[in-house]
Amino acid sequence: MFGDTFARMWELYLCACAATFRNGVIDLHQILFSNGINNDLPMTRWY
Repeated sequence: MFGDTFARMWELYLCACAATFRNGVIDLHQILFSNGINNDLPMTRWY
């Protein structure tokens, strides 16, 4: 659908992302927005 050049560039991008995660260069953070305050939920999910 996108061509061979696009597929090769996408694979390079994914490999670069995997390498930076593996080496600790970048992290992934998630933020949850909600209506109101729910004090039953912990602030972090560290186990």
